[in-house]
Amino acid sequence: MLELREIPSEYTTIEACVDRADVGLNPLGLARDVAPFDIDPTFLDVASTIQGKSHFEQVYDRAMGALDNAVIVYDYANQLSQSLRRHQDSVEDFARNVRVEERDLKYRLIEIFGYPYSDDMGPDGTYASGYDGPDLYHYMYVDSSELTGDAAPHTEEITAYFTPIPETSDYDLPVESVGEPVNTKIKEVTYTVALDGTGLVKPTSWTGRRRAPGEIQNALSDLYQNRARYERALQEYSNLLELIEDKADELEARYDLQTEEIRLLNENRGEQVALSGWIAGAKTVKLILGKKAEDAQTVGDILAEAVPKSFGFSNDALAGLRGVLRFAARAAAFLLRNLAIGAEITTYGLEVAKEDAALSSFIELETERNDYKIKLAVKELEQVIRREAVARLELYTQAEVLQQSLGRYYAKLAEGERLLARLVAFRRAMAGQMHSHRYRDMAYRVFRNDAVQKYRAQFDLAARYAYLAAKAYDYETNLLGSSGAAGQHFLTDIVKHRSLGHVIDGQPIAGSRGLADPLARLDSNYSVLEGQLGFNNPQTETNRFSLRKELFRISPDTSADGTWQDTLTSHRVADLWQVPEFRRYARPFTGEMDQDGTSQPQPGLVIPFSTTVTFAQNFFGHGLAGGDSAYDPSHFSTKIRAVGIWFTDYDQTGLSNTPRVYLIPAGMAVLRSPTGSNFDIRTWRVVDQKLPVPFPVESTDLADPNWIPIHDSLAEELGGIRRHPALRAYHDAGQADPEEMTANARLVGRSVWNTSWVLIIPGGTLLAEPNQGLDDFIASVSDIKLLFQTYSFFGN
Repeated sequence: MLELREIPSEYTTIEACVDRADVGLNPLGLARDVAPFDIDPTFLDVASTIQGKSHFEQVYDRAMGALDNAVIVYDYANQLSQSLRRHQDSVEDFARNVRVEERDLKYRLIEIFGYPYSDDMGPDGTYASGYDGPDLYHYMYVDSSELTGDAAPHTEEITAYFTPIPETSDYDLPVESVGEPVNTKIKEVTYTVALDGTGLVKPTSWTGRRRAPGEIQNALSDLYQNRARYERALQEYSNLLELIEDKADELEARYDLQTEEIRLLNENRGEQVALSGWIAGAKTVKLILGKKAEDAQTVGDILAEAVPKSFGFSNDALAGLRGVLRFAARAAAFLLRNLAIGAEITTYGLEVAKEDAALSSFIELETERNDYKIKLAVKELEQVIRREAVARLELYTQAEVLQQSLGRYYAKLAEGERLLARLVAFRRAMAGQMHSHRYRDMAYRVFRNDAVQKYRAQFDLAARYAYLAAKAYDYETNLLGSSGAAGQHFLTDIVKHRSLGHVIDGQPIAGSRGLADPLARLDSNYSVLEGQLGFNNPQTETNRFSLRKELFRISPDTSADGTWQDTLTSHRVADLWQVPEFRRYARPFTGEMDQDGTSQPQPGLVIPFSTTVTFAQNFFGHGLAGGDSAYDPSHFSTKIRAVGIWFTDYDQTGLSNTPRVYLIPAGMAVLRSPTGSNFDIRTWRVVDQKLPVPFPVESTDLADPNWIPIHDSLAEELGGIRRHPALRAYHDAGQADPEEMTANARLVGRSVWNTSWVLIIPGGTLLAEPNQGLDDFIASVSDIKLLFQTYSFFGN
């Protein structure tokens, strides 16, 4: 019983499904918190190509396109099943049917394992020249350095030995070779191992690319990217903790320094008062002694005047009277002079007291000034501490996302192993039944399986689009799980359905078992909620925000220009290529290497910040102050329609007249619940992935044996990340100018409330000499202003 060999693979299937559920992946291979966001940026404009269609409606239309294609493939499979029942029973037909089944398995393996690198084919490669099958040996190779932005690690090579599966010549199964082993020798395969623990990596000497990546490579790419984001979040959290410690140490050192400064001022005051008192005493002694000497001289003169000047016949009889009168006059003068001496001594004491009062006032003023500085330092420490909870939440979220990515990779790998086991079982079954009498039954099964596999692939694609439509509905309505109309209730229905349901004249019918039922109910619910939540009447608003005043809390007065320039300098980086957000989310303006392979560092300014829509707080999460701007928290959803970046006092004569910047939402979007008054919020990790519009399936596509639904029915790769281009920055003239706003396709529809924004100003867009351009920019620009044109929904 050859079929017994399929039992282990089926057990692996069950185990893989359980593992995938454990890590939060649904059977469609999509993460729990996926949110589609590749929408038409002008859907609010009257002249839009998709006029008046909201975020959900655009994704819903694409889901309907995928559903219509699945209906067409289903009808084709039914017709083919009927025709195959009448197919002639012959050896040639059977061999052809086997080739179709082989081809179908090959393409399904290609969908999972992808094509090999062009460098891995040829005389020196693992595969022969012209090989057109899946990459079964080096499927784990991806361009990890391009995905994570890290430099290529040091590597070494190892050699592994495999026993190839029973195969046929390039998947072409001639009748006479069925059941005959073609290749039984051991196959040597060389692998490149990274010495930094990354695992198996693509050799640096390989410069080519895969013709088309498989689902394993896509899952592995997500795993590498999420691991890099987790490591970055972990480093950012560690840096934040170190910053808190540094701020606390700085506060303690500043307090000790200011305490010592006040102590020294008090000591200096005591010494100066003592010296002033000593000097006043010395002056008093000097004054008194001088006056005493004058008094002694005056008394001597009075006594000499009282002596008679003649004796004998002409005696000086009035000499005594004259002396008495002079002494009385001098006594009065002595009294007045002593009063003057007392007043002068009092003046000396008042001067000492005046100097003491001046020193006391200076010390008191210095104490108040130091207390104010301490309070500012405490506020800065409190602000940094408040960021810790957000950073910790970001770290936990990244850890969960990383675990989900790992589960998705294991799930895809297990699915590929099951297909390989099925391929081996199929070939062995064909060999054992080649000469049996079941040619007609085998032909029926082969052709039917080919059509059914195409239908299953197209159905899986339609189910993914339906799931993404439900997620878009959930994102736009943001209803909590307690609401009966919440989008979360539709997700389980979409995942568990394995049939299309009723679709009449292109319209899904509710009440049937299949994808059509949740899609129809989504559309019906949205038509009701559209008016209730205000989707058909968005409230538009335009606000301008100052980074200097509202984010960094720096006074707009010219006296604070030095602090503003120091703040800009602290956000200056030597090479933007070393900034993870730039490498991950930004569409580069030039290559990282020149033609000679030399690194080209690109200096710039990188200003991270977070935003909020919270009562009594400004846009950047500070307490609402005079001149601040904020959004209305009574509207549950406030999203971006257009953005503007303005530089105040920009030197347009010394710098480029057309500077360019990047404004990237790198964190989690936050929205409030539209119902109730409890102000519940939900966070969304929005990744702008490609969500192409499905091509209509034609009959020629169904008849083409090389047609693969997931590849050939889409114009672009499903789920690829779209990067943010640079925006034109303008010179602030003091008024909002609509001509200076940018309706950026990567930002339209994003929530203004985001846990992490990054503003990047490359120096090369200011001057050809980027460092000089940054110097002139920091020296001239007095403020950077953001202007958002938004539309919001009131909910309720």
